[in-house]
Amino acid sequence: MSQAPTPDEMMSAYAEDGVAYAQQAFGVALDYSEGSVELVEGVLSKLYEAKPKGFLARLLGQGPSVRQIDQISKALGGYVGEVMRRHWGGHWKLESQAFPAQPVITLRLPNGSDIWKHFKVGKRLTNGEENNVWHYFQVMRQEHHSPSGAA
Repeated sequence: MSQAPTPDEMMSAYAEDGVAYAQQAFGVALDYSEGSVELVEGVLSKLYEAKPKGFLARLLGQGPSVRQIDQISKALGGYVGEVMRRHWGGHWKLESQAFPAQPVITLRLPNGSDIWKHFKVGKRLTNGEENNVWHYFQVMRQEHHSPSGAA
């Protein structure tokens, strides 16, 4: 009987899916550098701009389904989280004080902060520029990154 993957293994696999998706769908090469998060924001911007706008457009349009948005959020959110984990330290876990009733993939940074990158990516795909992932990443780097904890 095989053992279930750890949260770190699961999110690493989602991140690899994000790398493959960005390359195949947009020709964008992601390399796990901090600067590559800006490229992820570019992909998310293109996806958001391609969505049908307005009620009638959404009704008749071919925008991404809820399932597709969820899959993209896991893949690209996993990628951004993996960039953070690889450069700043931390680990993935299946629990969160913010969501005690259900298991939620959470990145715990060395300073004790919990973040949910897939939720942020999902908001970017749903709400647009107000949830810019690159800007959020830069704020998180300033607020939570400890140079002594860098990998």
